[in-house]
Amino acid sequence: NMDMARHCYGRILSNLADKTSAAEDNLFVTAALKFSKSSTAGGTTSEVLEILKNAMSRATRLNNAHFTSHLEMHLAKTMWLRSQYGQALEHFKKGFGIAEELDDPKLLRSATNFRIVSLFWHGRFREVIETYEALVPEIERFPHGGFPLLAGLTVGRCYVHIGQVSHGLGMLDAIHAFCRDKGDKYLACHSEFTIGATMMDIRRLGQA
Repeated sequence: NMDMARHCYGRILSNLADKTSAAEDNLFVTAALKFSKSSTAGGTTSEVLEILKNAMSRATRLNNAHFTSHLEMHLAKTMWLRSQYGQALEHFKKGFGIAEELDDPKLLRSATNFRIVSLFWHGRFREVIETYEALVPEIERFPHGGFPLLAGLTVGRCYVHIGQVSHGLGMLDAIHAFCRDKGDKYLACHSEFTIGATMMDIRRLGQA
């Protein structure tokens, strides 16, 4: 249950708020990343943003590049959800740059999701699809795998933009239904907005 997970991580963060040993900093950053991941479905982005910024100062103190890269990408996601697209891209670039320097396959895989969003923002829709189809194994793709829903919405919108309208809209509708059935109100609303924006992109104003 995402609400329960968010509550548990929130309590851990609260308990560690005034503790600053290296071990406690390490635990705080780990919990902050988990809190951010579980908060897409609820909670306020301003709360997540404050926690991530606190975690970033601790990661800097720890001199932990892996933490810093992950936090930059979570900041990018949070900024994106707040419609602060310019700042989101700046955080993404920093996080992806660190991931490339570290040459960590797991970290680079996580960065793929944010790369997809970055390419979309630059209007490089075909590259989004090429990246998705080349780097995301069939088993991980929506709706059966664990590919993140936020990036999945971006991919669906890009399929529409490159002319695969039925496939793209089908993907968006499926994500919306999945979020609604799971009780993820935040992403259900976000997916509904994405569907409306996509309809406007292709001039189907009556369906937006």
